[in-house]
Amino acid sequence: MFDSAALQWRRQGSECSLWADGLSRPVMQGHFVDCELRPGLSLHGTSVVFDRALTGQGEIPAGLKLIVMLEGEACACIGKNSVALGGPDAGCVLLAASAPTPFRRIVPQACTQRQVVLTLGAEWLEQSGLAALADDLPLARLADTALACRSSQAPAALRQLAERLLASHEAASPWLRLQQESWALELLLAALPALAGKVTEAPVADARARQRIARLLDCLHAGDAEGKSLAELAREFGTNPTTLQKQFRSQTGRSIADYLRHYRLEMARRQLQQGMPVTAVALEVGYSSPANFATACKRAFGVTPRELARMG
Repeated sequence: MFDSAALQWRRQGSECSLWADGLSRPVMQGHFVDCELRPGLSLHGTSVVFDRALTGQGEIPAGLKLIVMLEGEACACIGKNSVALGGPDAGCVLLAASAPTPFRRIVPQACTQRQVVLTLGAEWLEQSGLAALADDLPLARLADTALACRSSQAPAALRQLAERLLASHEAASPWLRLQQESWALELLLAALPALAGKVTEAPVADARARQRIARLLDCLHAGDAEGKSLAELAREFGTNPTTLQKQFRSQTGRSIADYLRHYRLEMARRQLQQGMPVTAVALEVGYSSPANFATACKRAFGVTPRELARMG
């Protein structure tokens, strides 16, 4: 397991990577979103691929930290306590610190990880009249720390808001920064009732639905759904289009088309960084025009395909 403190950071635009001496591939690489929306209110988002296990140190500032894990799992070690990040029961995690608190974050294995983190500092909470917000939530105090936490499932509406924030880039104008702030507040309003247990969650998908979506994901990843309509896929998997789309979104947080587009672009990124020509990669992942492929890459990663290739 690598320690991030011993690795080298490289950044180009919104793309970041971590490198270790002697390795031909980065230990971690992907897209980052980092911005302070207001003094004391900041947004951090990552869509990254870990090539192997990684650990790193950090500090949770006084205030609240809301973590929405869209994909992947990690663990935060705080004193003798361990807090799961991600998984079915910890897709949404709220940490409340009465004082700055050091922690160690562990990614236990190679994986893709996508997350959105809102940090609400004590200053922002005070100015917003929310200084006592943590007192109204059923937070569990972590022994021998200045920290309390609460975890829950991430409702579909919350995941959609997090996806929107993760897809945004560094604000190039005050209007985009204002939009990001609006989305961040919507995310907070969606998360707090869920964490307080005041939202009735949709029923957990039954075993048949989970198996159906698992088989559909295998089909999408293998390319066997190429050219098939939603209606054809629904018939193939023994249901109707509305139910299939609803079950898929419930388990992945995305529509089928959006998931497939994201999956293909991630595959394209890996192929470009392995040295494949841009035109060949564009055709491989379903884009008939290199220009359309370049537009999709720019929207998803903030850089062109050629710039992605140079990050490999």
